[in-house]
Amino acid sequence: MFFFLGALIINLNAQEVKVQAAWGSAVPIGNMTDNYRKISGRGFQLDVDQRVNEHFTYGGNVSWQAFFEKDFQMYAQDQTLITGWQRNYLNALLLMASGKYYFATSVTKIKAYLGLDIGATAIEDYQIFGIYENRELNWHFAVSPSLGVDIPAGEHFGVNFFIKIPNSFKNNTDIHYTWINTGLGLYVKIPDN
Repeated sequence: MFFFLGALIINLNAQEVKVQAAWGSAVPIGNMTDNYRKISGRGFQLDVDQRVNEHFTYGGNVSWQAFFEKDFQMYAQDQTLITGWQRNYLNALLLMASGKYYFATSVTKIKAYLGLDIGATAIEDYQIFGIYENRELNWHFAVSPSLGVDIPAGEHFGVNFFIKIPNSFKNNTDIHYTWINTGLGLYVKIPDN
């Protein structure tokens, strides 16, 4: 993935390249809400996109999102009641190839887009209950549709707002992880040669 991102930046015959760094927050949905219910503001994303024409770009991104939940739990087993605080941690590293379609605007330079990311997610799910720990690290196939808006602040830089729904599909030993990700990014455009 890093080779792919590097090749996009170095490509001498390339059209305009856009590099973006973004902060993200996330809301867990689906099966994730069994252990994670709170909004997480712990996210970061690095995007590189190469323009094909006025409407299409392709590229890749690397992102990280973390979730944390602390909850008082009671477990009953064999006439024994165990109570205590359970701490759940989840770290997701997404490595994705992406494509975007930009809608043309004639009035302003603000552009809305639809995007699709396809790749892999490494998810570490870690629970601590008293002296007991359970830690799992699994890779998942992932798809993430997105909707965003680029707002230029100058000829070669601007701001980006986006909403994504990363889906890390269920594998043999793990659940389907899904969350709604919102982000705010700053981008720089590297003009073509």
